[in-house]
Amino acid sequence: MASAVLASLFPASGLAQNITVDGTLSPAQTLVGPNYAITENLGKQVGGNLFHSFGAFGLVQGESANFSGPTTVTNVIGRVTGGNASSINGAINSNISGANVYLINPAGMVFGPNATVNVSGAFHGQPFAAVDAVPMTPRPAWRFTQ
Repeated sequence: MASAVLASLFPASGLAQNITVDGTLSPAQTLVGPNYAITENLGKQVGGNLFHSFGAFGLVQGESANFSGPTTVTNVIGRVTGGNASSINGAINSNISGANVYLINPAGMVFGPNATVNVSGAFHGQPFAAVDAVPMTPRPAWRFTQ
């Protein structure tokens, strides 16, 4: 029974999950893996925060999500708006020295036995909306001021 549940949560490595950008902060697109480059131009930087908005965010074994950006970034904040849970069984990496990485998915997150997190700051995964009173469907607008 447990192996059937795990198999449903973590597809075989040949069946790639995917990472899509939802179009809120940059043009909607499906990123190319297995080493997904999540660069600053896919998001929006406000002060020391680099925001990303994903439609889907999932990794199978052997895949990696690689966050990069300027050294002025102290927090990378990514939300997943597509309504499906994130299955993470690959590597989440950040090459931004000292930056914290936040990943928020109100539909949930499951980390598998092969999941790794390689960030020099802290990693925070939240399987719920940061503000419970704000429904994620339709996704709320993010407003930024400088």
